[in-house]
Amino acid sequence: MLVKDVTTVQMKFANGCAIFCKSGVTLIPAPLVLPPPSFLFFPSFSAFLLTGLEAFSSSPQVLSSLDMLAVGKILLMETLEPCQPNEMPVAMLYDTSQNDDININSACLKNLQDKTMNNPLNVRMVELTVCLI
Repeated sequence: MLVKDVTTVQMKFANGCAIFCKSGVTLIPAPLVLPPPSFLFFPSFSAFLLTGLEAFSSSPQVLSSLDMLAVGKILLMETLEPCQPNEMPVAMLYDTSQNDDININSACLKNLQDKTMNNPLNVRMVELTVCLI
């Protein structure tokens, strides 16, 4: 839309408002309806475990992956099983901010495997302390 078009639309809107105000119509405000208190609060968790990563919940690799993949994104949390009030929920996280949803749990697990499963052995090197079972 061009600036000229925006100005024209604004002028037409202002003229319409002026005509309406001069018409002498009295507006009666509708009563304000407040939603019930339960509507204003959503269930939330201050802490939860990522499904498949329960044992690695405090791992620096998982936490940095989670920070990189989830902070500032629109996320969907799916709890797989109901939990008791004294238990920490286990959940799947999905990034829904893009066209394709991204499974945050899988991405964190992949990053963890990429970091911890690096093979320290070099090509054409003899390792005498390797034992295969």
